[in-house]
Amino acid sequence: MNLVLDIGNTSTKMACFEDDTLLSVQTVKSLDAATMSFFCGTKQPEHVYASVVGPMPCWEKVLPPDVTVQTIDATLPLPFENDYKTPLTLGNDRVAAMVGALALYKQTPLLVIDAGSCITLDYLDERNHYLGGAIMPGLQMKLNALHTFTDRLPLIDLCNVDQVPLVGDDTQQCITAGTLTATILALEAFITKYRRLSSKPMTVVLTGGDSQLLQSHIDDKVERDPYLVLHGTNAIFRNR
Repeated sequence: MNLVLDIGNTSTKMACFEDDTLLSVQTVKSLDAATMSFFCGTKQPEHVYASVVGPMPCWEKVLPPDVTVQTIDATLPLPFENDYKTPLTLGNDRVAAMVGALALYKQTPLLVIDAGSCITLDYLDERNHYLGGAIMPGLQMKLNALHTFTDRLPLIDLCNVDQVPLVGDDTQQCITAGTLTATILALEAFITKYRRLSSKPMTVVLTGGDSQLLQSHIDDKVERDPYLVLHGTNAIFRNR
């Protein structure tokens, strides 16, 4: 069994894999030895693989002494040509999500949209070359900014939004239109323009914490897998 960790800005996903098969997943706010031990149960993992955003955890406080962790870095071989001009600054979560999408959907060109704290877009062309993409603020970051940097705008919750307003008729609706609607329109425009880069059909895959909300409102055919980073992290190390 492999234990795979996706350590993001606001939470951590832990997953158990048997070869390439995802067995179980749990999301926690922070990683500690007790939580990991409870998740793994009586079966100690043979390998621990991790995608880490931000500071590196103190593994000695989390893992048993005879278990080591392998983390993604820019030196690892990838199943595509990386044309990013600054590979050392490319987030390993973005790399893992692209590898995961390629492993699951096995088709190029490919556009991966990861809707988390930030929303990232990553593009793999029909030659199997990773070209880069785009980064913009995520939904919660936009909501927090409106509330923090103004005197009177409230902090709202988009979890229960059914309709995506174009014309807001109160302050909450206006904020929803300015964050959710604007984000959806931006993603739809990106998808349209990326499709024009190749004559071949492009697969679009959504992942991340806000992927379900966005998928339900995007007016385009998109796939969704909330565990792309986990799949990709596992695949990177298994296929070395």
